Amino acid sequence: MDELKQNQTIKETTDMMVNADTGGETETEIETVPKAENAEKENETKNEVDDTTAKAMAKAENVSVKNRKEESFTKKGKQKKLSKKQKRGLIAICIAAVLMLGIGIPVGIQSQELIFIRIDGGYAVVGGWAAEQKTEIVIPETHNGKPVIAIGYESKNTLLLAFSGYHELTSITLPNSITSIGYAAFSDCWNLTSIELPNVTSIGERAFSNCSGLTSIELPNVTSVGAGAFDNCDGLTSINVDESNLYYSTLDGVLYNKDKTILIAYPGGKTGAAFTAPNSVTSIGEGAFSGCSGLTTITLPNVTSIGDWAFYNCSGLTTITLPNVTSIGDAAFAFCGGLTTITLPKVTSIGNEAFRGCRGLIKITLPNVTSIGYEAFSYCGYPTIYVEASSKPSGWNSYWNGSNRPVVWGCTLSADKSYVVSFTKTASSIDNLTADYGISAPYREGYTFDGWATSAGSTTAAYEWWNVNNAANGVTLYAIWIKK
Repeated sequence: MDELKQNQTIKETTDMMVNADTGGETETEIETVPKAENAEKENETKNEVDDTTAKAMAKAENVSVKNRKEESFTKKGKQKKLSKKQKRGLIAICIAAVLMLGIGIPVGIQSQELIFIRIDGGYAVVGGWAAEQKTEIVIPETHNGKPVIAIGYESKNTLLLAFSGYHELTSITLPNSITSIGYAAFSDCWNLTSIELPNVTSIGERAFSNCSGLTSIELPNVTSVGAGAFDNCDGLTSINVDESNLYYSTLDGVLYNKDKTILIAYPGGKTGAAFTAPNSVTSIGEGAFSGCSGLTTITLPNVTSIGDWAFYNCSGLTTITLPNVTSIGDAAFAFCGGLTTITLPKVTSIGNEAFRGCRGLIKITLPNVTSIGYEAFSYCGYPTIYVEASSKPSGWNSYWNGSNRPVVWGCTLSADKSYVVSFTKTASSIDNLTADYGISAPYREGYTFDGWATSAGSTTAAYEWWNVNNAANGVTLYAIWIKK
């Protein structure tokens, strides 16, 4: 087969596979920029093949799960359909196989560094081949006479994460033409220590996730910051925006919306073990504190809503005060291994896997919560759950207690809903008594539980926490609390 026929076969195979993946969306054009702009004309055919190879490699490189955390929570349903991702991966592999095996064209792209894709208004940089091993990258302001305006690309059927996982990268220079940083564009660039965003207005979700080398970042013109844009940046000490910014504000290096009602991002490397949110803050954004392992105590006096993943993997967190919180998002406190007790006096909604993997958590008190997601308390530290409801409410997922921990139903709580006052023993008031480590005592801050009395106000214990099931059905038991 001569060279022209080889190229035609590659083109037809590529078009067929891309069309199958995108449902006929072929308006997107991937291009590469050569190191030497004056490449000789006789290499044009090879460059065309290299472009196709680069396309295949770019697709294969960037077909990854959109959020690495969501891989461990497969029931969340927030991922793009896995079958489509597998499909795109197979397409990329097939194209590469045609190039490498079926036709015998070499895959090395020695003369090319960056990969571009045509978008409205100009070009987006979606990664590079030789660039993956570089420590410094400079993005040009134009390509083929049009401005380079974005890093990364996402459409209905395509997700290109640009420089995600470029572990060697320490510095990248962006031209003034760049206005958009896409989803996870620099995620897992562990060694990235320097980046300036002079005219960037939009930062996508997880854009700098796990960039542990970043120490500070300036956002002079930003108008949109996606969820978890800076999560797990454990070297980041401050996030700053210009005082004149109409959309965002910062206080002590913490990023808020303009009127400071939403806390958007807390720098993972910020010093200090305790944090108290300003009184104006009523909402904690998705992933806002994710990976902030240095925090041990957090107080949120007026917060009513906690977003998904907000405190994910805050491994040092031992105490959190939530007096007014009514809603807790999915995986909000997942893998906060230092938490031992939680009191949620006003909470009505708890998301999927909200406290999953909180290995230290042994005491839980729930007021009249109307909604609990699946496995909200799975893989915790053998807790007993004291619940105000007399039986499982209809809004609770069937697998809300995925680890089958003991549950005491029908508890009378204090006026502030923070501790157990009493409960009436019935045949159905205690579930899962045979669970590992059995039932444990209820919790009240500043007090020690001293047993169950059979009359209100008595300080004589008729039963201990571990043998409370021996009480006769119909007997009301009263918690004895001794001040520490």
